[in-house]
Amino acid sequence: MEESRNLEIPIWLGGESGQRKRYLRSLEQDLLSELGPDWRQKIQSRQPAA
Repeated sequence: MEESRNLEIPIWLGGESGQRKRYLRSLEQDLLSELGPDWRQKIQSRQPAA
């Protein structure tokens, strides 16, 4: 099943606010439930090499 939205790996910058940390954790959990435990590798393989 091909996703119509553009999936990106959440980027932690350090020093995030509590609200941003909750958002990033939520985003990571959504990706985990949608793509499985190797979601980072799946997203990286979809993106063209820079």
